[in-house]
Amino acid sequence: MHRNERKIARSVFYVLLLAAYLAFHLLILTRHEAFRDEAQAWTLARNTTLGELFADLCIEGHPCLWFLIIRPFAKLGLSYRYFGGISLVFMGISAALLLWKAPFPLPLRILTLFSFAFCYNSPVMPRTYCVITLLILLLAILWPDRTKKSLLYGTLIALLFQSHIILAGFAGGLVLELFLQWMKDRRKDGKLFCGILLPCLSALATAFELHQRSDVPKFVDSTASSLLEKLNFDPQTILNSIYDLEETVWGHYVCEAEIGPVTGKTLLLLVFFLLLLALVTAVSRCRAWSGSFGIFLVGLCGFGFALGVRLFIYAGGYHMMVCYFLMLIFLVWTVFATLDEKSIRSISGILLALALLLTCEKVFNAVKYDLSQPFSGSKPTADYIRDNLPEGSTLVVKEHYLTPSVTAYTASDRQDITVWSADTKNPYTFHVWGAEYPVLDAEDLVSEVQTQFPGREDLFYLSCAEGVENEHLKLLYSIPERNPLEENYWLYQILP
Repeated sequence: MHRNERKIARSVFYVLLLAAYLAFHLLILTRHEAFRDEAQAWTLARNTTLGELFADLCIEGHPCLWFLIIRPFAKLGLSYRYFGGISLVFMGISAALLLWKAPFPLPLRILTLFSFAFCYNSPVMPRTYCVITLLILLLAILWPDRTKKSLLYGTLIALLFQSHIILAGFAGGLVLELFLQWMKDRRKDGKLFCGILLPCLSALATAFELHQRSDVPKFVDSTASSLLEKLNFDPQTILNSIYDLEETVWGHYVCEAEIGPVTGKTLLLLVFFLLLLALVTAVSRCRAWSGSFGIFLVGLCGFGFALGVRLFIYAGGYHMMVCYFLMLIFLVWTVFATLDEKSIRSISGILLALALLLTCEKVFNAVKYDLSQPFSGSKPTADYIRDNLPEGSTLVVKEHYLTPSVTAYTASDRQDITVWSADTKNPYTFHVWGAEYPVLDAEDLVSEVQTQFPGREDLFYLSCAEGVENEHLKLLYSIPERNPLEENYWLYQILP
């Protein structure tokens, strides 16, 4: 087979792989029920002005990029039920870049495509991670030419700063490495300097966006005094955080295996340590030391900062773990793209393959669960509201962290329904994480609603707490069985 024929055959194979990837996740999207965090982001982007959005970013703890991306779709009326399509588009582009541009051997490309880093989490759950994936892949592609295309490279780093706080260290490492390149440049290229300046300004903007306002509650206390208190921990805390990987992305079969007195987790840590030791040895014994220093610097800044956030500020969920794997993919990508030493490339490839292979069981179980069981109770509750509430109804809610899950669907399905907060006594906008409101029992709630809306018969109360009893509350709907996420809802009609 001639070279052109092999190239065409390879491209056809990539197209088939990409089509399978998109079709697989499109199937899951038809069954997936979005999580409360996704609903909160959609609601915030939809119900605020641009000024209010930036003022409220500190409540969310996320920079502005994801909110600005989804804002036009939310404002123009795209249904929340199709929200996941945005993330699938981003991940489809990222998957194409991986297949056609990655310097990895074909088996490693396929493993990467169907691992936790690319599969299920980011293409199905509409969160900022789909944008992060695309940004990191573009940065990896530009790495060999970063000094020549410094403005574009710097712009991508600037956007990365605005994507997620956990990646601030990684983005900072990229800026620092680029600055060292500028220092080596005898001519002190102005474009290269601008490529450094752009992400620095973005980093300052991120700090300003997330600066805690005095009039909002602290969802996560990240003040200096709090961090200093958390520094007093024993080594067991670090070990627990590492072992916690089983609960986040690694399957339990390998982790819980026992080989005599040695557990699977311990063996895995030993294998990873030996691989890292072999990698350091290979780098130190060849001429690639100077070329790999920048890669090492970026990795140290990225993983060091991310682990610091996880240990001292906010552990987060398994969604955040995708950032660790994306940073690892970036580092191995740059090794393959810039270093010729076979030993370094081989060890790096094995390290990446092992890390990604261990995530496959978790991905399989998550997909199996999503296709076979209800994720929570928000979608069926929203379905009932859409199909049964009369036109012009008012849906009363209390400020609860489960409220966004239903109200996002309802706002998309029935724009004639007004959602009203019994706590703020205003139309509902979004939930303020960590806020505490006075306890309002059923009698007080009914009295408050009847005072606000006298004589109305089209008033309904959405409750996230079981056991609300009052003669003026008629139960219309409830979740028949409790679901694993404890997202259960009860809908009442408020009688005059």
